[in-house]
Amino acid sequence: MGELTQYLDQMSDEKLDSLVREQELGQLNFGEQVALLRVIRKVGLAYDREPVDEVSDSSLSEAHRQFPQILDQMNQMASVNLTQGNAHSAREQIQGQLSAHCDWILSNLKPQIRAENVELGGLVEEARSLIATAQMASRETDAMLAKVRALAGEVGAGKLSTYYQTQANGHRATARWYLIGAAASAAVLVVLAIILLPSISVPQDTPDNRVWLDFTRQLVVRLFLLGVVSYAVAFCVRAYRANTHLRVANEQKRNALDTYGLFVESVSTDEARDVVTAALVQAVFTQTETGFLDKAAEKTIFESQGDILGALSRSRSTSA
Repeated sequence: MGELTQYLDQMSDEKLDSLVREQELGQLNFGEQVALLRVIRKVGLAYDREPVDEVSDSSLSEAHRQFPQILDQMNQMASVNLTQGNAHSAREQIQGQLSAHCDWILSNLKPQIRAENVELGGLVEEARSLIATAQMASRETDAMLAKVRALAGEVGAGKLSTYYQTQANGHRATARWYLIGAAASAAVLVVLAIILLPSISVPQDTPDNRVWLDFTRQLVVRLFLLGVVSYAVAFCVRAYRANTHLRVANEQKRNALDTYGLFVESVSTDEARDVVTAALVQAVFTQTETGFLDKAAEKTIFESQGDILGALSRSRSTSA
């Protein structure tokens, strides 16, 4: 018949051997996929030797559609690179498409091949075994990647937790010193008030028109000194509240990160894991109300949980 020669000529042994790429890709090599291609080529060669009037028009037409797609998969196999972030997903996609092609060819082309054209004993079983093995390996790889992602998340959460704990400890120490400063400034203020205010006096021989002037002058000087110390008290109190707010906020973030692994282990679906991750992101990066400040000054690029879930959803769709 020769209808498929233009495709089968591009599936030579040399070409298929070059697609395995075991040294370049390691465990991500295309050995299993090339084995499927050899099965496809073997059936295709046998089918192509059948007289054109003894094969169905529909199968021949579909074969002309399937084989260009198979060649396209081969080109994709040749272009996969470990430097690409999606090398694993690209390999799995190629595997799924080749498995589908092989299934169709065995189901539609093989029954039209006469026994004298090719020895097909055990070919179907071999192909089915290859597909099943590849599918099992894919599931095992996906499970391993899921564990790696979970472990990476826990490691990252642990590092962030340590960072926030360090920040909390620093703000705790700073708040303690500002509290001591506020107490000392308040004590100085009280002592100065006791000393300075009663000491205001106007000499007896001061003319009447200068009594209020001298009194005001002395009072202003004393109030200025008291005002400076009062400002120091207010500054220390404000700094103490700010550092205490930051300490509590960082401790809350640390607590959220410390419990991340526990919650991730307790869920079994990607959707539930996304919800847990969204809650963690919200707890870590949104503003925290502690009661130590009248209005939190922290800002975040995520204004609501819906924004976080939307970002996660878009990220999942892109990676898929």
